[in-house]
Amino acid sequence: MVEAYVAHVGPIVTHAEAKAAGLKRYFHGRPCRSGHLSERYTSNQQCVACVDAYSVKWKAENNARFYAYSAEYRHSNKERETARSLAWRAANRERFDANATAWQARNRESINARNDVWRRANFKAYTAARHIREELRKDIIKALKDAWRKRNPERLRTYVHNRRARLKASGGSHTPEQIKAMAGLQRHKCPNCKTSIKNGYEVDHIVPISKGGSSDISNIQLLCKRCNRRKHTKDPIVWAMEHGRLL
Repeated sequence: MVEAYVAHVGPIVTHAEAKAAGLKRYFHGRPCRSGHLSERYTSNQQCVACVDAYSVKWKAENNARFYAYSAEYRHSNKERETARSLAWRAANRERFDANATAWQARNRESINARNDVWRRANFKAYTAARHIREELRKDIIKALKDAWRKRNPERLRTYVHNRRARLKASGGSHTPEQIKAMAGLQRHKCPNCKTSIKNGYEVDHIVPISKGGSSDISNIQLLCKRCNRRKHTKDPIVWAMEHGRLL
């Protein structure tokens, strides 16, 4: 669709002045032979509006030739055209996205058909690429989970113990905030061997879940790793007697 001609109005500049100033275009204030009140090219003094109109007409009459020439030019100037295209996209991101979305909507059937043809012709490559994407997705999810676990050790421990309690139907739950408060109440020491647990501890159920213990904070204590491993699922009274706290 040819855009309607709009007359140009601007400062008057002679051809000599434009050439001396190094301008690519200039406006001398007089219409051309076709009646266009337009700028002129400094190099050949041709009317810009006339050149544009001729270009549109030539493209319409030589469509195949024009696109063949354009394709050849892009191929010969691939790096330059790629850089120009990327720069335009960066400067016109919203417009580019809107145009791409509209084009895809208009050509959805042809896009799907083309993709189906490519998948059938490149089934092995498509399957391999899909497998790589799935493996990459799994690796990304695992990395995110691992990062979350490192940032939230308290929440992870709380989740594990609460889940175990639910599985055993023992009831009760506790929060990371309660665990932090518990560490303060214990003065950051293992209640069994009195060693410091500032650099690490394990959440222990005083009455083990396997023996009907709850996951409520009232049944929780924080032990050092060595004591928690030795206590394991022992009854709290038996455990206390083994360490001389009960007769």
